[in-house]
Amino acid sequence: MGTELCHPDPSIPGRGPLSRIDRFLSVLISRGGMILRLIPGEPPIMELPGGHRTTLSAQELLGTVLDGLAKEILPEQLQTSYLRGERVDFDYVLEGNLFEVVCTRSPFGTQVIIARISEGEAHVEGGSSVPESASRPHGPIQPLGAGDLDPYLRALLGAGASDLYLCGDEAPVLRKDGVVSCSTGLPPLPAKRLEELLRPLLPPHGLEALQAGRDTEAAFLPKDLPCRLRLRVVQDHKGPSLAVRAIPMQVPDAGTLGLSDAVQRLANLNRGLVLLAGPAGSGRTTTQACLLDLAHQHRHAFIVTLQDSVEFAHGAGSGLVRQREVGRDPERHHRALRAALQQTPDILAVGTIRDAIIADLTLQAAQSGRLVFAQVNASSAVDAIYSLIDLFPEEQRSWIQNRLADQLKAVVVQTLIGRRGGGRVAAFETLFNNPSIAERIRDGRLEQIPAAMRSGRYGQVTHNDALLKLIQDGLVDPMDAWLRCQDRDSFIGACRKAGLDFDPRGSGEITEA
Repeated sequence: MGTELCHPDPSIPGRGPLSRIDRFLSVLISRGGMILRLIPGEPPIMELPGGHRTTLSAQELLGTVLDGLAKEILPEQLQTSYLRGERVDFDYVLEGNLFEVVCTRSPFGTQVIIARISEGEAHVEGGSSVPESASRPHGPIQPLGAGDLDPYLRALLGAGASDLYLCGDEAPVLRKDGVVSCSTGLPPLPAKRLEELLRPLLPPHGLEALQAGRDTEAAFLPKDLPCRLRLRVVQDHKGPSLAVRAIPMQVPDAGTLGLSDAVQRLANLNRGLVLLAGPAGSGRTTTQACLLDLAHQHRHAFIVTLQDSVEFAHGAGSGLVRQREVGRDPERHHRALRAALQQTPDILAVGTIRDAIIADLTLQAAQSGRLVFAQVNASSAVDAIYSLIDLFPEEQRSWIQNRLADQLKAVVVQTLIGRRGGGRVAAFETLFNNPSIAERIRDGRLEQIPAAMRSGRYGQVTHNDALLKLIQDGLVDPMDAWLRCQDRDSFIGACRKAGLDFDPRGSGEITEA
């Protein structure tokens, strides 16, 4: 953190009027953002906890405009260094929030990166000074309420990473933009100490699982940061290992996630089953939260959600939302789902389908006239359907295929890919059930579904089509898309058909993802 400090309050003697950059920071504060990136030639970008990124406007920023913005808030004693092109950093306070500002001036324009250091604790006393802790590079910080885990959690949030991994007696690891890194500068935690630190953070069912040596999951709400933390505890030969994911307090909007109009309209369905699929960590829980929030804002509906841990909390809306945390214990999940059915919700989110009992109860809920959202671990729409059918014994599969053909409304599969310029973006494969696809599900001819999708119209987007759209929009590099595609030969053919000259097979530079 820088040692200089600037404050925009016009009531303070010697300070000027509110700067133009305060408009961006006010939005960042109101939406729970952590980092603001102002880069020449790009729109202003806000980064939420967990690495989610969204633009604050569609207008690209000019380097000369950013130069003027930086000069408005730059402390006088740093002006010379800034004009020489040196990197300068200083502290800045707005609405009780302490920020670190980093400015770099170059022939291409000025780049400004602003990171929120603390919330609601920096303030002005007597109209001319700030707390001593705000002006020191390493002043005291309000604790998060997690004891000795605080420095590790702050490293996660300060780096803009999505995940933190802690294993007993091993160096902590961060994941940012899908890439892991051990460069946290923090010491390993002994396995016994890690277990001790976890106990006060877990709910009763999580503590019971920890004591029994089982895996568990729970959410933790830090005291002074605008995010939740999902704690996932896995047992190994050394004891508990902890994976922490940062979750924004505010549900990301559909535009930020890149959801098409057809996918957004799933929130308006009255009945049927919607499957959300993707590999672990692909963001399908975030997509589900977005769709549920759309329904909550625009429909007078009773919504019940069952989750391993409550990540996104839904605020005020037109309907009623009840969220229940069930952990990863199958029996607890079964009981909670049966109880939820008795509440007669209009919309039910059942969580991840992991066994035949959950699958059967999910289909029962859809058959009873409810809109049901469920998640499955699958990398394609066809695999998502297979994953449900394969949960049942052979003699029941024809019966399950008939039920799925009747109740399935859509499958949304997402894959995260590295975005040009940093961050990640999702490619969405979307299957919308129609008579042709339902017939193939009923007859067990699932291998023919991709062809039926390509010949269909409304909402049908294959994985290759989704990847090509991201390339054509300039969001991802063709090589990154190729490394994530499901059928590389057909992807190269699709690139040729779309007029993209891309074929890496003879380049000798292929690295498996």
